[in-house]
Amino acid sequence: MGKKDPSPKFFGLIGNLARVFAQRLNITVGILSAVFVVMAVHTFIWVQNGGKIPPLQKAPTPGQEQEETSETETTAGGQPTATSTPGPTSTPTPGPTSTPTPGPTSTPTPGPTSTPTPTPANIWEPWVPTPRPLAHGIQTYTVSGSKSGAPKATEITIDSLDPGVGGSQSVSANVIDMGAGPVTNVSVELITDNETTTHSLELTSGTNSDGTWEGTWTMEDSYDSTYQMEITAENASTDWTVTLSFR
Repeated sequence: MGKKDPSPKFFGLIGNLARVFAQRLNITVGILSAVFVVMAVHTFIWVQNGGKIPPLQKAPTPGQEQEETSETETTAGGQPTATSTPGPTSTPTPGPTSTPTPGPTSTPTPGPTSTPTPTPANIWEPWVPTPRPLAHGIQTYTVSGSKSGAPKATEITIDSLDPGVGGSQSVSANVIDMGAGPVTNVSVELITDNETTTHSLELTSGTNSDGTWEGTWTMEDSYDSTYQMEITAENASTDWTVTLSFR
């Protein structure tokens, strides 16, 4: 038998290697083409941004992911699949909160405060009463009552009742004899704080049976605590006295 020709096996092997090399070469060319396309796209974006590299996009937040998932998704077959969108979640409304009302606070009532009595500057100083007020100007007094057998003054006029120390004072008295004989004398006894003085009146009008008797003098003493007048009418046998007390 003769030897077989090895050419078909050799050429078959060479063909297989060529196919493998072509496949590998196609893969490499594809990868290089993809890299070139990516570099071309980035270069275009870089030129459009004025030579600046655009910032990397941040990862979507959970809220954005929820919004994206709510969109319609497309399957591999090209048919859209409906994705359910979650409905709104109800937020509970807080109820009214009760605010405690403060109760009334008791305010203590202040007790009475005692006011101390001032001590006099000099406890040995004698107490001086306030003088009783007097009427001013001319004062007229009508006299009632009588004494048997004696004359009497029926009306007495004083001008002024409050002349002050050193002031002038006049007294006028209407005197009748009451049928017991003519009037012989009419006098005024003035009693003041520190002294007693007697002043005689003179008949200025009428008669000694029914006339007006008058007298004038100067007030020489104070009359803050004691002030009296005693008017006395006399006849030949007796007299009659009426007392006017002012203080």
